[in-house]
Amino acid sequence: MKIETVYLSGQMSGLPDFGKGNFFRAEGILRKMGIAVYNPATLPDGWKWEQYMSAAYNTIKRIKPDYIVMLPGWRQSAGAIQEYCWALELGIKVIEWEDLIQVGK
Repeated sequence: MKIETVYLSGQMSGLPDFGKGNFFRAEGILRKMGIAVYNPATLPDGWKWEQYMSAAYNTIKRIKPDYIVMLPGWRQSAGAIQEYCWALELGIKVIEWEDLIQVGK
């Protein structure tokens, strides 16, 4: 399986520091695997939820990643569930973090 570009998706709302540590750890691992990563945790602080989701949708449509990578706990996030649905709607493959790491080994 060849993966060049991914978009990270996971829970942010309700987590300390919006779970950014999880996103940045995943980004670091994937970059070491030679994968280009779009990390939504790099967006500026202080936006409304709707603004983040609009930015996410526009980014996913623009970059057309090979996969959207679902980080652990994503099912507890309305935003990540929406990103999952967008992936299906746009024909983008989805992979769970654990599965991607197994493939990369």
